[in-house]
Amino acid sequence: MASAAKQVVAANGVEEVVEVIRGMVETIELPEQVDVIISEWMGNFLLKESMLDTVLIARDRFLKPGGLLFPSHARLFLAPCAHSCFAERWQSYVDELWAWRSFVQHMHVSFGLSYGPLTMQQEKEASEHHLQSWDWVHLNSSHLRGPPVQLLALDLSTLPLSRLQSLHEQAFDIVLPITKDGTVGGLCGFFDISFHTSSSGESSVNLSTGPFSKATHWGQQLFGFFPESVDLFGPPAQLGLAVLKGDELSGRWRLGRVAQTRDFRLEVELNHTSAKGLLGSYHEAWYV
Repeated sequence: MASAAKQVVAANGVEEVVEVIRGMVETIELPEQVDVIISEWMGNFLLKESMLDTVLIARDRFLKPGGLLFPSHARLFLAPCAHSCFAERWQSYVDELWAWRSFVQHMHVSFGLSYGPLTMQQEKEASEHHLQSWDWVHLNSSHLRGPPVQLLALDLSTLPLSRLQSLHEQAFDIVLPITKDGTVGGLCGFFDISFHTSSSGESSVNLSTGPFSKATHWGQQLFGFFPESVDLFGPPAQLGLAVLKGDELSGRWRLGRVAQTRDFRLEVELNHTSAKGLLGSYHEAWYV
């Protein structure tokens, strides 16, 4: 990438203005501090890929006092929603369990080999792949069953790197009001960012990846609610939560890093309540 950038700089005759430095932010040295740092570090659900760490290191090493970091602020949201992909994911999961069952039977009948001991591991991996991961979609307001709720608000000019890296150590409260009758198949996640040129937020430019805004390549991320177990010989599973306007999903959430990767794990514990009281409790987790 640096080599290509140098070629573009040369082709446009701006070598005296633009200098391309190849290296890692954590280890390169600059002759002086800088006035502005610009980086497109945002991943799906804002923090996927963990690129913000590097930006904060660059800020601490190179940005002048009073310098500008763009984007300057970021916020992360969740909202209760409905979407056909939840049923599609569940069906893909069930289909894979049937395929494994067929394979085990075929290997036993045809070759006298037993693969049964691997069934629990296969089911675990199928669940992680189909049920504990997310879908990339473009939603609109009709998919939502309640307003988005802010999970995080980050001021990148002051956010300590240690704070970002220790998010997993704390669980946060969450309350998701239901404002529309229907079924909540899961949660919709998205983010927005702002470019503030002053601490007051004046002359700011905002970008939202939410369902109320124009589509972006980040889209939104869907996290599904699924049954804890599956009965391949029983009736079709009932998916999602039946909700009425005025209900509430409340509880705790946590966003932690997966060891030895750049991925995160979103975990929520929710109570579904109505005017009649507690209707159910749910514990869900997904890899981001």
